[in-house]
Amino acid sequence: MTPDEEFFGVDVEQSGQAATVSVRGEVDVATASLLWQAIESVDDDVVKLVIDVSELTFMDSTGIRVLVRALELLRGRGGQLVVRAPAAGVRKLLEVTSIDKVIAIE
Repeated sequence: MTPDEEFFGVDVEQSGQAATVSVRGEVDVATASLLWQAIESVDDDVVKLVIDVSELTFMDSTGIRVLVRALELLRGRGGQLVVRAPAAGVRKLLEVTSIDKVIAIE
């Protein structure tokens, strides 16, 4: 286990056609695939996916790529992706990359 993975965690909760993926720690090249695996694990009938990043301390471009892949997955289902409670640093990354223009931020 890398140091990044030691402090990284992800949980998935589903209820009907909605799911929440809660992520904590850092999303970077070492952990992005773990986040993607969690997103992919939601049922195929989920049309609203919330990614709760309230406990995320850092995200780099690999995390942005995971969000874009998740958006494509949900759009293919006619669904919606929401990013919940980004801290200031993560919110700035979402704004600089203009992801906040295509993904709902709450």
